[in-house]
Amino acid sequence: MVAHTLIPFVGGHLAKRFYEEPEKVEITPLMALATLANILFWIIPLIWLSYTLGSLIPALAMIEDPNPPAYEPLTTNDNDVETAGQAKNGPGIPGDNGKPITSSIRATQNLLGNVGGWWGRFRGFWPAAVAGFASSIVNGIFVGAGAPPMLQLGAMVASLALVQLNTAWVHIIMTPPNPLPFWRRLPPLRRTFEATCFPVLVNWAAKTAAVVLPLATAAFLGLKIWDPKNPGDVPRYEAGDAGKTFIVWLVSFVAHWVLVLPCEVALVRVQASLLSPEEPTIIPFDTTFKGKVGPAVVDGKGYLTMRDALSSFSRADWLRFFKLYIKIFFISVAAVFAFLITMVLQALLFSAVSPSRSAPSNPPQ
Repeated sequence: MVAHTLIPFVGGHLAKRFYEEPEKVEITPLMALATLANILFWIIPLIWLSYTLGSLIPALAMIEDPNPPAYEPLTTNDNDVETAGQAKNGPGIPGDNGKPITSSIRATQNLLGNVGGWWGRFRGFWPAAVAGFASSIVNGIFVGAGAPPMLQLGAMVASLALVQLNTAWVHIIMTPPNPLPFWRRLPPLRRTFEATCFPVLVNWAAKTAAVVLPLATAAFLGLKIWDPKNPGDVPRYEAGDAGKTFIVWLVSFVAHWVLVLPCEVALVRVQASLLSPEEPTIIPFDTTFKGKVGPAVVDGKGYLTMRDALSSFSRADWLRFFKLYIKIFFISVAAVFAFLITMVLQALLFSAVSPSRSAPSNPPQ
Protein backbone atom coordinates (compact mmCIF):
# COMPACT_ATOMS: atom_id res chain seq x y z
CA MET A 1 0.00 0.00 0.00
CA VAL A 2 2.80 2.41 0.82
CA ALA A 3 4.82 1.32 -2.20
CA HIS A 4 1.88 2.01 -4.53
CA THR A 5 1.95 5.63 -3.40
CA LEU A 6 5.69 6.24 -3.39
CA ILE A 7 6.84 4.39 -6.48
CA PRO A 8 5.03 6.60 -9.04
CA PHE A 9 6.82 9.68 -7.66
CA VAL A 10 10.23 8.14 -7.06
CA GLY A 11 10.42 5.81 -10.01
CA GLY A 12 8.19 7.53 -12.55
CA HIS A 13 10.89 9.77 -14.00
CA LEU A 14 13.41 6.94 -14.23
CA ALA A 15 10.91 4.62 -15.88
CA LYS A 16 9.88 7.26 -18.39
CA ARG A 17 13.50 7.98 -19.23
CA PHE A 18 14.12 4.29 -19.83
CA TYR A 19 11.20 3.89 -22.21
CA GLU A 20 11.71 7.19 -24.02
CA GLU A 21 15.49 6.81 -24.42
CA PRO A 22 16.23 3.09 -24.52
CA GLU A 23 19.25 3.59 -26.73
CA LYS A 24 21.03 5.29 -23.84
CA VAL A 25 20.74 2.28 -21.55
CA GLU A 26 23.72 -0.02 -21.59
CA ILE A 27 23.91 -3.05 -19.32
CA THR A 28 27.47 -3.31 -18.08
CA PRO A 29 28.99 -6.20 -16.09
CA LEU A 30 29.03 -3.94 -13.04
CA MET A 31 25.29 -3.30 -13.38
CA ALA A 32 24.61 -7.01 -13.75
CA LEU A 33 26.70 -7.76 -10.68
CA ALA A 34 24.90 -5.05 -8.71
CA THR A 35 21.52 -6.48 -9.75
CA LEU A 36 22.54 -9.94 -8.54
CA ALA A 37 23.83 -8.48 -5.28
CA ASN A 38 20.54 -6.63 -4.78
CA ILE A 39 18.55 -9.81 -5.27
CA LEU A 40 20.68 -11.78 -2.81
CA PHE A 41 20.65 -8.98 -0.24
CA TRP A 42 16.97 -8.04 -0.40
CA ILE A 43 15.21 -11.36 -1.03
CA ILE A 44 15.11 -12.56 2.60
CA PRO A 45 14.22 -9.13 4.08
CA LEU A 46 11.46 -8.67 1.49
CA ILE A 47 10.03 -12.14 2.15
CA TRP A 48 10.14 -11.44 5.87
CA LEU A 49 8.46 -8.09 5.33
CA SER A 50 5.70 -9.32 3.01
CA TYR A 51 5.11 -12.79 4.47
CA THR A 52 6.19 -12.96 8.12
CA LEU A 53 5.33 -9.39 9.02
CA GLY A 54 2.47 -9.00 6.55
CA SER A 55 0.66 -12.32 6.91
CA LEU A 56 2.07 -14.73 9.50
CA ILE A 57 2.26 -12.54 12.62
CA PRO A 58 -1.11 -10.79 12.00
CA ALA A 59 -2.82 -14.18 11.52
CA LEU A 60 -1.47 -15.40 14.86
CA ALA A 61 -2.70 -12.17 16.49
CA MET A 62 -6.17 -12.79 15.10
CA ILE A 63 -6.53 -16.14 16.87
CA GLU A 64 -4.49 -15.79 20.07
CA ASP A 65 -6.49 -16.01 23.30
CA PRO A 66 -5.27 -13.15 25.54
CA ASN A 67 -6.75 -14.73 28.70
CA PRO A 68 -5.90 -18.42 28.50
CA PRO A 69 -6.22 -20.91 31.35
CA ALA A 70 -3.02 -22.17 32.95
CA TYR A 71 -0.70 -23.89 30.50
CA GLU A 72 2.91 -24.93 30.31
CA PRO A 73 5.42 -23.82 27.68
CA LEU A 74 5.97 -25.74 24.51
CA THR A 75 9.23 -27.67 24.39
CA THR A 76 10.97 -28.82 21.24
CA ASN A 77 13.93 -30.91 20.20
CA ASP A 78 15.54 -31.98 16.95
CA ASN A 79 13.44 -35.09 16.48
CA ASP A 80 9.92 -34.24 17.52
CA VAL A 81 7.74 -31.90 19.46
CA GLU A 82 6.74 -32.73 22.99
CA THR A 83 3.96 -30.84 24.67
CA ALA A 84 3.54 -30.23 28.34
CA GLY A 85 0.19 -29.81 30.02
CA GLN A 86 -1.83 -30.98 26.99
CA ALA A 87 -4.57 -28.51 27.79
CA LYS A 88 -7.39 -28.26 25.29
CA ASN A 89 -6.47 -24.74 24.36
CA GLY A 90 -2.99 -25.96 23.50
CA PRO A 91 0.35 -25.09 25.04
CA GLY A 92 2.19 -21.93 24.25
CA ILE A 93 4.92 -19.61 25.42
CA PRO A 94 3.71 -16.69 27.53
CA GLY A 95 4.52 -13.18 26.45
CA ASP A 96 6.46 -10.61 28.44
CA ASN A 97 4.83 -9.56 31.74
CA GLY A 98 1.85 -11.78 31.12
CA LYS A 99 0.84 -9.85 27.96
CA PRO A 100 -0.35 -11.68 24.83
CA ILE A 101 2.55 -12.94 22.77
CA THR A 102 1.41 -11.22 19.58
CA SER A 103 1.25 -7.82 21.29
CA SER A 104 5.01 -7.71 20.63
CA ILE A 105 6.60 -8.40 17.26
CA ARG A 106 9.85 -9.32 19.00
CA ALA A 107 8.13 -11.79 21.35
CA THR A 108 6.31 -13.38 18.41
CA GLN A 109 9.57 -13.64 16.48
CA ASN A 110 11.20 -15.32 19.47
CA LEU A 111 8.29 -17.73 19.75
CA LEU A 112 8.55 -18.72 16.10
CA GLY A 113 12.30 -19.20 16.45
CA ASN A 114 11.94 -21.30 19.62
CA VAL A 115 9.36 -23.53 17.98
CA GLY A 116 10.87 -24.00 14.54
CA GLY A 117 14.41 -22.64 14.60
CA TRP A 118 15.56 -19.81 12.35
CA TRP A 119 13.32 -20.93 9.48
CA GLY A 120 10.41 -21.08 11.90
CA ARG A 121 9.97 -17.36 11.26
CA PHE A 122 8.77 -18.38 7.79
CA ARG A 123 6.60 -21.32 8.85
CA GLY A 124 3.79 -22.01 6.43
CA PHE A 125 5.62 -20.26 3.61
CA TRP A 126 5.39 -23.11 1.09
CA PRO A 127 1.64 -23.73 1.31
CA ALA A 128 1.16 -19.96 1.10
CA ALA A 129 3.42 -19.84 -1.96
CA VAL A 130 1.54 -22.72 -3.61
CA ALA A 131 -1.78 -21.01 -2.89
CA GLY A 132 -0.46 -17.76 -4.36
CA PHE A 133 0.84 -19.54 -7.47
CA ALA A 134 -2.44 -21.41 -7.98
CA SER A 135 -4.38 -18.19 -7.50
CA SER A 136 -2.24 -16.42 -10.11
CA ILE A 137 -2.94 -19.20 -12.61
CA VAL A 138 -6.70 -18.94 -12.07
CA ASN A 139 -6.50 -15.16 -12.30
CA GLY A 140 -4.47 -15.43 -15.49
CA ILE A 141 -7.17 -17.56 -17.10
CA PHE A 142 -9.80 -14.94 -16.37
CA VAL A 143 -7.58 -12.01 -17.31
CA GLY A 144 -7.14 -13.63 -20.70
CA ALA A 145 -10.77 -12.76 -21.36
CA GLY A 146 -9.67 -9.13 -21.60
CA ALA A 147 -12.39 -7.35 -19.61
CA PRO A 148 -11.12 -5.66 -16.40
CA PRO A 149 -13.92 -7.12 -14.18
CA MET A 150 -12.69 -10.60 -15.07
CA LEU A 151 -9.64 -10.09 -12.84
CA GLN A 152 -11.85 -9.62 -9.78
CA LEU A 153 -14.03 -12.55 -10.82
CA GLY A 154 -10.91 -14.68 -11.12
CA ALA A 155 -9.84 -13.66 -7.62
CA MET A 156 -13.24 -14.76 -6.29
CA VAL A 157 -13.08 -18.15 -8.04
CA ALA A 158 -9.51 -18.70 -6.84
CA SER A 159 -10.45 -17.85 -3.25
CA LEU A 160 -13.31 -20.36 -3.27
CA ALA A 161 -11.25 -23.04 -4.99
CA LEU A 162 -8.44 -22.74 -2.44
CA VAL A 163 -10.47 -22.82 0.78
CA GLN A 164 -8.88 -26.13 1.82
CA LEU A 165 -5.30 -24.99 1.27
CA ASN A 166 -5.81 -21.59 2.88
CA THR A 167 -7.46 -23.21 5.92
CA ALA A 168 -4.62 -25.73 6.15
CA TRP A 169 -2.18 -22.79 6.15
CA VAL A 170 -3.88 -21.32 9.22
CA HIS A 171 -3.70 -24.70 10.97
CA ILE A 172 -0.03 -25.14 10.04
CA ILE A 173 1.11 -21.77 11.38
CA MET A 174 -0.71 -22.17 14.71
CA THR A 175 0.37 -25.75 15.50
CA PRO A 176 3.79 -27.24 16.30
CA PRO A 177 5.97 -28.58 13.48
CA ASN A 178 4.54 -31.71 11.88
CA PRO A 179 6.43 -34.23 9.72
CA LEU A 180 3.42 -34.57 7.39
CA PRO A 181 3.63 -32.53 4.16
CA PHE A 182 1.10 -29.74 3.95
CA TRP A 183 -0.97 -31.46 1.23
CA ARG A 184 -1.69 -34.25 3.70
CA ARG A 185 -2.95 -31.80 6.30
CA LEU A 186 -5.85 -30.47 4.23
CA PRO A 187 -9.11 -30.40 6.22
CA PRO A 188 -12.23 -32.11 4.80
CA LEU A 189 -13.41 -30.20 1.73
CA ARG A 190 -17.16 -30.22 2.34
CA ARG A 191 -17.02 -29.05 5.95
CA THR A 192 -14.33 -26.48 5.16
CA PHE A 193 -16.31 -25.07 2.25
CA GLU A 194 -19.51 -24.89 4.30
CA ALA A 195 -17.71 -23.03 7.08
CA THR A 196 -15.64 -20.61 5.03
CA CYS A 197 -17.47 -19.93 1.75
CA PHE A 198 -19.46 -16.97 3.11
CA PRO A 199 -16.49 -15.32 4.91
CA VAL A 200 -14.38 -15.88 1.79
CA LEU A 201 -16.96 -14.12 -0.41
CA VAL A 202 -17.29 -11.21 2.02
CA ASN A 203 -13.50 -10.93 2.24
CA TRP A 204 -13.27 -10.92 -1.55
CA ALA A 205 -15.92 -8.19 -1.78
CA ALA A 206 -14.06 -6.08 0.80
CA LYS A 207 -10.74 -6.41 -1.06
CA THR A 208 -12.43 -5.59 -4.35
CA ALA A 209 -13.96 -2.46 -2.82
CA ALA A 210 -10.57 -1.50 -1.38
CA VAL A 211 -9.17 -1.58 -4.94
CA VAL A 212 -12.08 0.06 -6.73
CA LEU A 213 -12.61 2.94 -4.30
CA PRO A 214 -9.08 4.45 -4.66
CA LEU A 215 -9.20 4.05 -8.46
CA ALA A 216 -12.62 5.72 -8.59
CA THR A 217 -11.31 8.50 -6.35
CA ALA A 218 -8.31 9.02 -8.63
CA ALA A 219 -10.56 9.15 -11.69
CA PHE A 220 -12.87 11.64 -9.96
CA LEU A 221 -9.91 13.88 -9.05
CA GLY A 222 -8.46 13.60 -12.55
CA LEU A 223 -5.28 11.93 -11.33
CA LYS A 224 -3.57 9.78 -13.92
CA ILE A 225 -2.73 6.19 -12.95
CA TRP A 226 0.16 4.18 -14.34
CA ASP A 227 -1.20 1.30 -16.42
CA PRO A 228 0.92 -1.89 -16.26
CA LYS A 229 -0.43 -2.87 -19.70
CA ASN A 230 1.28 0.23 -21.13
CA PRO A 231 4.51 0.44 -19.15
CA GLY A 232 5.98 3.06 -21.45
CA ASP A 233 3.11 5.46 -20.82
CA VAL A 234 4.25 6.75 -17.43
CA PRO A 235 2.15 9.74 -16.36
CA ARG A 236 3.92 12.93 -15.41
CA TYR A 237 3.09 14.13 -11.91
CA GLU A 238 3.08 17.83 -11.15
CA ALA A 239 3.54 19.49 -7.79
CA GLY A 240 -0.22 20.05 -7.54
CA ASP A 241 -0.85 16.30 -7.80
CA ALA A 242 0.65 15.62 -4.38
CA GLY A 243 -2.57 16.57 -2.61
CA LYS A 244 -4.67 14.41 -4.93
CA THR A 245 -2.33 11.48 -4.44
CA PHE A 246 -2.57 11.87 -0.68
CA ILE A 247 -6.38 11.76 -0.90
CA VAL A 248 -6.23 8.58 -2.99
CA TRP A 249 -3.77 7.02 -0.54
CA LEU A 250 -6.01 8.03 2.38
CA VAL A 251 -9.05 6.41 0.75
CA SER A 252 -7.02 3.24 0.19
CA PHE A 253 -5.75 3.31 3.78
CA VAL A 254 -9.21 3.77 5.31
CA ALA A 255 -10.77 1.12 3.05
CA HIS A 256 -8.10 -1.36 4.07
CA TRP A 257 -8.55 -0.74 7.79
CA VAL A 258 -12.35 -0.44 7.81
CA LEU A 259 -13.30 -3.05 5.22
CA VAL A 260 -10.48 -5.53 4.64
CA LEU A 261 -9.02 -6.06 8.12
CA PRO A 262 -12.30 -6.94 9.89
CA CYS A 263 -13.19 -9.39 7.12
CA GLU A 264 -9.75 -10.99 7.29
CA VAL A 265 -10.01 -11.31 11.07
CA ALA A 266 -13.38 -13.03 10.73
CA LEU A 267 -12.15 -15.38 8.00
CA VAL A 268 -8.99 -16.46 9.83
CA ARG A 269 -10.91 -17.07 13.05
CA VAL A 270 -13.47 -19.20 11.20
CA GLN A 271 -10.64 -21.18 9.60
CA ALA A 272 -8.95 -21.63 12.98
CA SER A 273 -12.19 -22.91 14.51
CA LEU A 274 -11.99 -25.90 12.16
CA LEU A 275 -8.83 -27.12 13.91
CA SER A 276 -9.38 -30.27 15.94
CA PRO A 277 -9.68 -29.49 19.69
CA GLU A 278 -7.08 -32.18 20.38
CA GLU A 279 -4.42 -30.40 18.30
CA PRO A 280 -1.83 -28.51 20.41
CA THR A 281 -1.03 -24.94 19.37
CA ILE A 282 2.04 -22.74 19.71
CA ILE A 283 0.00 -19.83 21.07
CA PRO A 284 -2.77 -19.76 23.68
CA PHE A 285 -5.91 -20.74 21.80
CA ASP A 286 -9.51 -21.04 22.96
CA THR A 287 -11.17 -23.77 20.91
CA THR A 288 -14.62 -22.66 22.09
CA PHE A 289 -14.06 -18.99 21.16
CA LYS A 290 -15.62 -17.79 24.43
CA GLY A 291 -18.37 -20.36 24.24
CA LYS A 292 -19.37 -19.61 20.64
CA VAL A 293 -18.27 -23.03 19.36
CA GLY A 294 -19.51 -26.31 20.73
CA PRO A 295 -18.98 -29.91 19.63
CA ALA A 296 -20.47 -30.78 16.26
CA VAL A 297 -22.66 -33.44 17.90
CA VAL A 298 -24.26 -30.70 20.01
CA ASP A 299 -24.90 -27.78 17.64
CA GLY A 300 -24.41 -29.56 14.32
CA LYS A 301 -21.59 -27.23 13.23
CA GLY A 302 -18.52 -27.31 15.42
CA TYR A 303 -17.13 -24.13 13.86
CA LEU A 304 -17.59 -20.37 14.06
CA THR A 305 -19.99 -18.34 12.01
CA MET A 306 -18.74 -15.02 10.67
CA ARG A 307 -20.89 -13.10 13.15
CA ASP A 308 -19.56 -15.11 16.08
CA ALA A 309 -16.02 -14.71 14.79
CA LEU A 310 -16.35 -10.94 15.07
CA SER A 311 -18.35 -10.85 18.30
CA SER A 312 -15.84 -13.13 20.07
CA PHE A 313 -13.02 -10.73 19.15
CA SER A 314 -13.22 -8.30 22.06
CA ARG A 315 -12.49 -4.59 22.13
CA ALA A 316 -9.16 -5.32 23.84
CA ASP A 317 -8.36 -7.79 21.05
CA TRP A 318 -9.06 -5.15 18.40
CA LEU A 319 -6.92 -2.62 20.23
CA ARG A 320 -4.03 -5.09 20.47
CA PHE A 321 -4.42 -6.04 16.80
CA PHE A 322 -4.51 -2.44 15.55
CA LYS A 323 -1.47 -1.53 17.66
CA LEU A 324 0.36 -4.43 16.05
CA TYR A 325 -0.71 -3.30 12.60
CA ILE A 326 0.50 0.26 13.28
CA LYS A 327 3.92 -1.15 14.20
CA ILE A 328 3.92 -3.22 11.01
CA PHE A 329 2.90 -0.17 8.98
CA PHE A 330 5.82 1.97 10.19
CA ILE A 331 8.30 -0.88 9.75
CA SER A 332 6.99 -1.29 6.19
CA VAL A 333 7.35 2.44 5.51
CA ALA A 334 10.94 2.39 6.73
CA ALA A 335 11.74 -0.71 4.66
CA VAL A 336 10.16 0.74 1.49
CA PHE A 337 12.13 3.97 1.89
CA ALA A 338 15.36 2.04 2.44
CA PHE A 339 14.71 -0.10 -0.63
CA LEU A 340 13.74 2.82 -2.88
CA ILE A 341 16.63 5.00 -1.72
CA THR A 342 19.05 2.15 -2.43
CA MET A 343 17.60 1.59 -5.92
CA VAL A 344 17.50 5.30 -6.80
CA LEU A 345 21.08 5.92 -5.63
CA GLN A 346 22.29 2.96 -7.66
CA ALA A 347 20.35 4.14 -10.72
CA LEU A 348 21.84 7.62 -10.43
CA LEU A 349 25.31 6.17 -9.94
CA PHE A 350 25.10 3.93 -13.00
CA SER A 351 23.54 6.74 -15.01
CA ALA A 352 26.56 8.90 -14.19
CA VAL A 353 29.30 6.34 -14.83
CA SER A 354 27.82 4.32 -17.71
CA PRO A 355 28.87 5.35 -21.21
CA SER A 356 26.14 6.72 -23.45
CA ARG A 357 25.89 4.97 -26.76
CA SER A 358 24.00 7.80 -28.32
CA ALA A 359 26.48 10.50 -27.34
CA PRO A 360 28.02 12.05 -30.47
CA SER A 361 31.73 11.58 -30.88
CA ASN A 362 33.99 14.58 -31.49
CA PRO A 363 35.14 14.67 -35.10
CA PRO A 364 38.90 14.72 -35.65
CA GLN A 365 40.38 18.16 -36.17
